[in-house]
Amino acid sequence: MTHTPPHSGQDDSISRGHETSDVHFRSVFVTGIGFLGIMVLGLLISWGVYAVFDQYTAAPGSHAETFTRPDPGRQPPGPNLQADPHVALVAMRRIEDSVLTSYGWTSKDSGIVRIPIDQAMKLVVEKGLPYRETRASK
Repeated sequence: MTHTPPHSGQDDSISRGHETSDVHFRSVFVTGIGFLGIMVLGLLISWGVYAVFDQYTAAPGSHAETFTRPDPGRQPPGPNLQADPHVALVAMRRIEDSVLTSYGWTSKDSGIVRIPIDQAMKLVVEKGLPYRETRASK
């Protein structure tokens, strides 16, 4: 005796001209109705929030005066944004380079001077770093 597989519905699909066993119509329909309900609920909530907040404006439809008008002569407290940071950076580097390549006083009262960085590096190579004996090294 030979075993025949149960009827799979392929003959029915072929006679109808499309696949009938893959999609469960009721599940698709209920899901679509659910999405439609969520969209309608979202629109109703949005409309309700708009209606509530619309009552709080001075004149419905006009912009609320929530922002102050800036005084053109008054600047906000610092730090302010730079209009052209590259120009400021070039000026700062120019000042730093002049300090690093020139002689000058660091503290006249203490007698501390600065020397150009190239000269300082030569002195460190020739004489070494200054050494001061501490208690721990005694």
